[in-house]
Amino acid sequence: MVHEEAEPVFLTKNGHGDMVVMGLEQYEDIRSAKRIETALHEAETLAESDHTRYDFTDVSRKLRKKLTDQTGSKNV
Repeated sequence: MVHEEAEPVFLTKNGHGDMVVMGLEQYEDIRSAKRIETALHEAETLAESDHTRYDFTDVSRKLRKKLTDQTGSKNV
């Protein structure tokens, strides 16, 4: 049931929620979403306290140069 419907199964003990059984892929998806949510929250907190802003074009150019220097490739 967990794999076929890709839904968790909730187990109860004495009529109250006790455990959840889910597929590993579903669990990893939840963990990944939580990591992203945490990173976004940290970024928002930092943005509120640090008013430094960067221009996308400048950052992109610097990153491309750094990648080109590291890989020796001109198609980055």
